[in-house]
Amino acid sequence: MSKMSLCEDILSQIRQPLWENWYIKEKIGSGAYSAVYKVTAQRMNRTDVSALKIEPIVPDDDTAADEEKRKAFLEKQKALAENESTIMYSLRNCPNIVTYEDEDLRELVIDGKQVGYYFLIRMEYLNCLSDLLKKRKYELTEENILKLACDIGNAIKTAHDQGIIHRDLKPGNFFIDKNGVYKLGDFNISKQTEDSRDIAGTRSYFAPEVYFARQSGTAYTCQADIYSFGICLYQLMNDLYLPFEEGSNAKNAVMRRMTGEQLPAPKRASEELTRIILKACEFKKEERYASIGDMLSDLKALRKKDKQPAPQPKVYDPAEYAVPEPAEFPKSKEFNPIPLIAFAAAAVIIGATVMFCLKFLNEKSDDSGSSISSQYVPITEISLNTDTIDIDVWEDVTIKSVDCPDVIKIDDIKSMFGYEYDTPTLRADNSDLVVKVNEDSTEKLCIEAPSDIIIKARRSGDEYVITIDAAKVADQEKDYVLTVRNGDSSIIHKLKVRVRRIGPFRKEVKRVSRDPSIIEFTDDDSFIVHSTGTVTVDWIYGDKVLYTKTVTIEE
Repeated sequence: MSKMSLCEDILSQIRQPLWENWYIKEKIGSGAYSAVYKVTAQRMNRTDVSALKIEPIVPDDDTAADEEKRKAFLEKQKALAENESTIMYSLRNCPNIVTYEDEDLRELVIDGKQVGYYFLIRMEYLNCLSDLLKKRKYELTEENILKLACDIGNAIKTAHDQGIIHRDLKPGNFFIDKNGVYKLGDFNISKQTEDSRDIAGTRSYFAPEVYFARQSGTAYTCQADIYSFGICLYQLMNDLYLPFEEGSNAKNAVMRRMTGEQLPAPKRASEELTRIILKACEFKKEERYASIGDMLSDLKALRKKDKQPAPQPKVYDPAEYAVPEPAEFPKSKEFNPIPLIAFAAAAVIIGATVMFCLKFLNEKSDDSGSSISSQYVPITEISLNTDTIDIDVWEDVTIKSVDCPDVIKIDDIKSMFGYEYDTPTLRADNSDLVVKVNEDSTEKLCIEAPSDIIIKARRSGDEYVITIDAAKVADQEKDYVLTVRNGDSSIIHKLKVRVRRIGPFRKEVKRVSRDPSIIEFTDDDSFIVHSTGTVTVDWIYGDKVLYTKTVTIEE
C-alpha cells in the first residue's frame, strides 16, 4: 500500500477536532513520505489557519513479514519522527524557518491490527515557492532571488550553527509568508551531526560527496547543504533549468555535474551573483564556501550594493499635502484633462487607452501675494518599486440562511443542507505603486494607462504613491501595461498589471462536518449519514466559516 493511500486511511481514523479545536479541510500538498493538509480552528472572532503534515510510519511488505525486522524498522522510524520534532522545536525562534506549532504520534490500526504509527505535526500555513512557480505567480527577478537567498541562507546558518545538516534543500522546501518573508521547511531527513554517510535528499540537488558517499564511504558535512543551496539559486536564475539540463535530460545533466564539468553561468544572474552561485556549486568542496556564513555575507553585501531601496508605500494625511491639480495631457495629444482625485466608478469604454499626466508643481508666492510656479526643473530620474503588480479578484459571499432544521429524521434528510446567499459582490484588491523621481523636479510625470484601470496619485517629496484599482475589470483575467515616463520620453518604465481571478468564488462554498462519524460531506457536494447523533456543520468559503449550524439526527 502506498504512503498516499495510507494517508487516506489515516484520515478516516482521525477523530476531529485535533488539539481541541482544529479541523482538517483539504489536501494542499504531498511528498514521497507524507501529505500536507490545511487545518482551521474557529475562534471567537477569527479563523486560524495552519498546515498539518501526516506521515505514515509503516514497514514494507518484506520487512513486515519478519517480526524482528518490523519492530526494528518501526523503532528507527519513530526515532526519525522524534528527531524531526526535536529539530523543528529547537529552530522555532528563527524567523526564516517554518514555525512549529504542535505534534502527536499515534498508532495506525488497519483491519483491527496495529501496522505502524502515524506522525502529525502542525505548522504555520505558507505558500510553497514551487507552487507559486507552477502557477506563474512569482517573478524570477534578481532582486527577488537575492531576498530569498538571504532569508533562506539565514535559515541554513541557524541550522548549521546548531550542528544540523538539512540534506534536502530545494525550491519545493522554500516557503513565503504573507509579508514576503522566505522560510525553510521540511526537516524530515535532517540530521544533527558534524558529518554523515547516509544518502538522503533529492538526487537533482545532491552535492558530489553525497552522490558518491555510498561508493566511497566518505562522510560529508554541512558543505553539502551549501552546494545544494547553490544549485537552487542557479535554477532560479536560469529559467528554472538545472545546470546542463536545457536540451538534455535530468540524468545526463546530473552526470555531467558529477564528473566535475565546469558549470556555465546561469542565464539571468548578474556577474557578481554568478560568482557567488558558482563558488557555492564548486565540485571540490575545498573550493566552495567554507561556511554558509561566508556565503551569506557575500549575498548580503551584493544585495546592499545593488539594491536601490524600493520606497515603502506610506499612508499620507490628505490635510498634510496640497490636493494635486487635475492631470494634463501632452499638447500633442488631443485629449481632455481628466482629474485623478475623486476618480469614481463611472462607466468607460473597455479597452480604450487614456494618457494621464500627473502634475505636481511646487508653488510659491511673489511679493504681491499671488501664487506662481517655481522654476522649471526636468525629471532626470525615475525608479519604480516593482515591475509587476498582481491584483487579486474574488467574490464576497454572505450566506443568509440554510435549509436545515434543528432536528432531522434520517428518512427526511435527503434534500437538506442547501443554503441561500446574498448576491455575491465581485471584488478586486487595490494595489499601490511607488514611483521615485529627483526631488527638485517640477516637470509633469506622465502615466499611460488603460481607461478601465482607475488611477489615483499623490506626491510627497521625491515619491509618487499611485493607487491602481481594477474593480471595473474584475470579471476577466487579463494583463495590462502601464507606462511611466517624463515629458520628452527620455526616461520610460513599463509596468505590468496582472488581474488574476484567484477566488474564492461562490461555487467554492463547502459544507464540512465536525464529526464525520455521524455525517460526512463528499467532494461532489453530496453527503453520507453514518449514524444518529448531534453534529455541527460548517459552511466554509476560502478560509472563512460563513455559517454554522448544529443539528440532531434521529431515527
